[in-house]
Amino acid sequence: MMHLPTFLKVFYTYQFLHDFILIYAVDKLFFVQNGISLTQVATLLSIWAAASFLLEIPTGVLADKWNRRSMLILGSLFYAVCYSIWLLYPTFEWFLIGFIFRSLASTFSSGTLQAYTYDFLTIHKRQDLFEQIWGRGRAFNLAGLALGWVFGGIVSEYSYWWVLVLSAGAGVATTIAAFFFPNIQKQVPLNEPNPFHFLREGLAYAFTHRVILNVFLYTAIVRSSYAVIDEYWPILFQQYGMPNTVLGISVAVASLCGGFAGTNAHRFKKQPWNILNQATLYMSVVLIATAFVKSAFIIIFLLTFEVVLGVTSVLAEGVIQRNVAQHQRATMASVNAMFVEVAIVTGLMFGFISDKVGIQYGYGFFGIFILMYLVAQYFVNPRKLISA
Repeated sequence: MMHLPTFLKVFYTYQFLHDFILIYAVDKLFFVQNGISLTQVATLLSIWAAASFLLEIPTGVLADKWNRRSMLILGSLFYAVCYSIWLLYPTFEWFLIGFIFRSLASTFSSGTLQAYTYDFLTIHKRQDLFEQIWGRGRAFNLAGLALGWVFGGIVSEYSYWWVLVLSAGAGVATTIAAFFFPNIQKQVPLNEPNPFHFLREGLAYAFTHRVILNVFLYTAIVRSSYAVIDEYWPILFQQYGMPNTVLGISVAVASLCGGFAGTNAHRFKKQPWNILNQATLYMSVVLIATAFVKSAFIIIFLLTFEVVLGVTSVLAEGVIQRNVAQHQRATMASVNAMFVEVAIVTGLMFGFISDKVGIQYGYGFFGIFILMYLVAQYFVNPRKLISA
């Protein structure tokens, strides 16, 4: 079995390459340039979310029943397929097909990587390091994302073609990195032949476990909202007169700050609920202010969400991995990721509001929506159970 230091080198390399995708910085601008309206963009994103919703749990079960290393390899390859399609056929229909592959890519890796990492640490009896290592891995991931935004903004000023070529190349590089992961045999054999029965048992446990249920609620309400609003940074910031190059650099700096915050998230693992509640309240205030403050100064506060999510995402993943059996970790992590796809509905509402009255009011809508998480605390109180 690979030694921990060697594994970490492969893990951090994979995390860096995974989101070193230049098109992230300008994909909505690329769509608009090719004649796609904001409503059509919202439709594409909602269909992407719907596909991810339908695929998330089956791929999570597959990761628990099959081979997690193989899932990571295939997931990386699907990213390359998506951006190759967009490069060759820049039309609404082919953007949609590309998003299907992007859904496959994200669902094959989401949940799988968390469970795979926790498995490796368990074999080495170092699962106590999960939040610390996951936080550092997220930092490398955000560093790749940051550089992708920087180069995406710069290269797009000259050619969207090269942006897509380099994005597809990053998918190929990530696939190669995944091949270097060691193959881990599951410690708990699965004798249950019916995957639906296996899933039903896991969900029954999760929805009667207040700690896990609270994480699901946070993901469904707060993280799903962020999954929509950060997709529209380029369009919102461009309305404030920000050039693509400055946009890329700004988001890159925010991502790096978020990565640094994630490396310190493990310091708060004994008080996750206070952090999640405070994060929700802060984001709500900033989003509501966006609807009324017309100054570009609000961009600074919006970009701090990267720091907020950098901490809360690590804490949420740690809670799940520590409270779920080994043979169901990928499934439950995928169920959690599935709740991000509440964006199927809220994303369409955002697109409609943005087209009718302006994108700033779309952001204000989410400021009100995420307050539902704080209301939910009166019904689901994880503090009544042992702290995760």
